[in-house]
Amino acid sequence: MKLTLHIIFILTMLLGSISTVSFSQIKTTPKSRADPSPTLQVTANPQESAQDSSCESQPSLEGSIARHNGKQPTGRVDEALVARARTGDAAAAWRLALASFRGECRAPNYSEMAVYIQIAHQAGHACASGALGLAHARGWGVRRDLTYARELIERSIQAGCTRAYYWSWLADEAAPNPSARERARSDLAQGADRNDGHALNALAVQNEIDQQRNEARKLYLRAANVGNATARLNLARLARFFSQSSEKPTMTSLQQRAQSGEAQAQYQLARRLHQGDGVSPDYVQALKWYSQSAAKGHTAAREMLQLVQARLGNAALASLHTVNISVMSDLANVDLAQDELNKRRGITQPIEDTDPFLLL
Repeated sequence: MKLTLHIIFILTMLLGSISTVSFSQIKTTPKSRADPSPTLQVTANPQESAQDSSCESQPSLEGSIARHNGKQPTGRVDEALVARARTGDAAAAWRLALASFRGECRAPNYSEMAVYIQIAHQAGHACASGALGLAHARGWGVRRDLTYARELIERSIQAGCTRAYYWSWLADEAAPNPSARERARSDLAQGADRNDGHALNALAVQNEIDQQRNEARKLYLRAANVGNATARLNLARLARFFSQSSEKPTMTSLQQRAQSGEAQAQYQLARRLHQGDGVSPDYVQALKWYSQSAAKGHTAAREMLQLVQARLGNAALASLHTVNISVMSDLANVDLAQDELNKRRGITQPIEDTDPFLLL
């Protein structure tokens, strides 16, 4: 196997002396279902501009930070690292895969990432098969194939890669099949039980969306304690929420102000009735107060009514005595762009991880 990988890289270097290798044309395709390990195919594209594949120093997070700040990445892959990957070194290939994904040496290149992940996978890296599965689930540099993706991710789980539970959730979270979504939530919980920071943060986000903020805070704290930076941001958000919860007016005072015709109080009352914040949800009354607040020109109240109208039609607003519970429940946690009160308080939506490979 190492000899095969070495030959592939030698071929790549020889092609590079004539033209630049097009990583966008590197494909991974499964041999068969019995042996789903992809093979590597390399083709040259003389139309691409030449680019030096020999980098000067090992890639670093500074490269990613520079790229996100609109600057050219300064991190370079150590040629010794490339040489080790050529011989089938799993750790070296994995490091290069992450560099390709993040764009640490040049622009992010998913096809190149898939090649290095495949090398790491063939060399026995515990998390590489799961990462390759995620690539197939998302279509990152390889064909999109959810069935094959699940096979690879399950392999990674069996090999002891804790992050693979989180990848399984990513693969299935948006599936139209309810059973797949239930399986995804179960996998996420298993990853959280094993203290994977990404799984903990994602599960906390789900709890926060479900209005279980105390449970979410516990999960964010656990995620932060194992090094998840996104969870620390979420903890700071929730700290602002809890510190300001004592500032919220009582329902009695809100009702009095709303009945006196104060548009902001009418809107706040509608939101609390809609979300079940401190009271049982009452969608009929929520729509009533949204309507009265909107009639006085309250922007966020008007926005909510537009969302209701888009989902239910004009009939829902004409008759406030019957509402669609499922739709109103879905809209309860919508982030209203014009909600100036929450903007002033700095309360925003939960933050999810954007790099599925961080801290691996």
